Amino acid sequence: MSLESSTLTVTPFNMLPIERERQLEGRTATHEDIKKEQEEIHRKIVTRNSDEIERDEAAMTLVGYL
Repeated sequence: MSLESSTLTVTPFNMLPIERERQLEGRTATHEDIKKEQEEIHRKIVTRNSDEIERDEAAMTLVGYL
């Protein structure tokens, strides 16, 4: 929000699977945990097409379908 605007935009973000997992364990995901998971998401999801993702069980788990 700027001083010239009365509008506030809030963008919610979903927690990464590693963050949810660590939270259930009563811990906080480290920067290294998060970086590693982001790289895995990029490799298994961002750079692939839908058919490739659907055939990859680990990718489907990351997107929450398994």
